[in-house]
Amino acid sequence: MTPQIGRRVARDLGSVRIGLAATDAIGSVASPRKVVSRSEVVGELRDLLPIARLYVGLPRHLSGVEGEAAKLAREFALELKSELSLATFLVDERLTTKSASELRRVNPALANVGIDALAAYELLEFARAGERLQVGEFGEPV
Repeated sequence: MTPQIGRRVARDLGSVRIGLAATDAIGSVASPRKVVSRSEVVGELRDLLPIARLYVGLPRHLSGVEGEAAKLAREFALELKSELSLATFLVDERLTTKSASELRRVNPALANVGIDALAAYELLEFARAGERLQVGEFGEPV
């Protein structure tokens, strides 16, 4: 099975803001997009349609246990899937903010990019690599 061609979008739920990252229309180049409030997410996603896959970060503790943040992420992923009728997948986001901080540290050009958008970019790159390795869907379907 060949991976589906089309835009991929990742969403990283921060404590206050939501980071978005997206690929180009055919899914080949990814970049951090912006940091938005929860109320702005649906509009931002509509602007990116058509979207082949939406990846939502699933915050787990380092032990793998899911807490309240994971419950909220699951609920929000279901809301987005229902409202936008998108193929939606949950992806483990442990350490994405840490790797985003490191990415910003080693690349001064990213100093003005919101940390949640960079974390979404890291999540998107992880999901895209998973698609290539599994040759198809990656993550937990919502």
